[in-house]
Amino acid sequence: MKEVKQNTQWHSAINSGIRIELEEYASDLQFEEEHKLGTGSKSIDLLIRKRVGAIIDKNIGRIFRGHNLFEVKGMTDYISINSFYQACGYGLFYKANTPLENTIAIDDITFSFVTKQMPHKLIRHLEEFWGLHCIQYEQGIYYLNESRIPIQFIISSALDPRDNLWLQSLLNPISSQSANRLLLDYQKHRGDCNYEDVMQQIVKQNQEIFREENGMCQALDEIIEEAVQKRAEKRWEEGREKREKYWAEEEKKWKMSMEEKERKWEMRLAEEKKKQEKKKQEKRLAEEKKKQEKRLAEEKKKQEKRLAEKKKEEQKRWEKEKEEQQKCWEEEKKKRLAVLENECKMRLEAEYEKRLKDEVQARLKELGADI
Repeated sequence: MKEVKQNTQWHSAINSGIRIELEEYASDLQFEEEHKLGTGSKSIDLLIRKRVGAIIDKNIGRIFRGHNLFEVKGMTDYISINSFYQACGYGLFYKANTPLENTIAIDDITFSFVTKQMPHKLIRHLEEFWGLHCIQYEQGIYYLNESRIPIQFIISSALDPRDNLWLQSLLNPISSQSANRLLLDYQKHRGDCNYEDVMQQIVKQNQEIFREENGMCQALDEIIEEAVQKRAEKRWEEGREKREKYWAEEEKKWKMSMEEKERKWEMRLAEEKKKQEKKKQEKRLAEEKKKQEKRLAEEKKKQEKRLAEKKKEEQKRWEKEKEEQQKCWEEEKKKRLAVLENECKMRLEAEYEKRLKDEVQARLKELGADI
C-alpha cells in the first residue's frame, strides 16, 4: 500500500514536471492525468491533446501529434517489456474506444515513456523482434526508428539541465548550481501547484544540498514550512471532506431510510386499498351474481311456462289434426269400401253373366245334339 502511494506521488510529480517543461505551450495543449479507459480501473498516466495546427518547439514535445500518451516511471521503477506492451495496449484501446468509426486516426497518436534509466532489455527486445532501432534525437531523448506510431523515450538522467531543469532534477541528484536555479525559478512561481509538487519531491531527495548554505537552508525551511502548512491544510481539507462525505452519506442513508419507510407505508396503504377494493369487488360481484341468478330463475320459470303453454297448444293442435285425419281416413275408408264393393259387385255380376251365358250355350249345345 505504501509503495502504491509512493508511485502515485511520483506520477503526480513527474506529470507536474512535464507541465512545467511545456508551460510555454500551455494554451495549445490540454493535460489530463490518469485518463480512465472504459468503466474499469485501467488508466493512462498522462494524456496530452494538442490543438490542431499548433507547433511545439520543445525537445520533449517535438514528436507531438493530436493525442500524446505518456507512461511515467518513478525513482525506483523502470520500463519493462510488459509495461511497454501494456501502455501500447492502453493507447490502442483509447484509439478504439470512440462512439464513431476511426474518430481518432492511428497516425495522430504518439507514445512517450519517461524513466530514469535507459531500458536496455526492452530496447534489445524491440530490435530483435520488431527490427526497431532506438536512435538518440537529442540529449536524453530517443526515438524508435521505423515505428509506424511515433514513440520516444525520455531518459531523465541523460537530460540537459539547461533545457529540462525540473524534469531532470526530479529523478536525479542535483548540484548546488542546479539547486540555486531551482530556488530562483521556484520563487518566481510560488503558489503554483505544479512547481510545489515537483519542488517537494526534489527537496526530499536532495536535502543535504539545500542545507549547505544559509540562504538555501532558509529557503528550504520556507519550502518545508509551506509543505507542512500545505499538508496540514490538505489534511484538514481531507478531514473536512471526509466529515462532509460522512454526514452526506448519513443524510443519504436517513433519506433512503425515510424513503424506504414511505415506500413501505405507501405499499401498505396500497395493499389495504387493494384489499378494500377487492372486498367491495367481491361484494359487488356477489350481489351481481345473486341478481343474475334471480333473473335467470325468473327467466327459466317464464321459459318453462311458455314451453308448457306451447306444449299444451301443440297437444291440442295435434289432437285436432289427429281427429281431422281420423275423420278423413274414415271417409276415405268408406269411399274405398264403396268403390271396392261396387267393383266386387260388378265383377260378380260380370262373372255371373258369363257363367250363365256359358251354361246357356252349353245347354243349347246339348239340346242341339239331342235333336
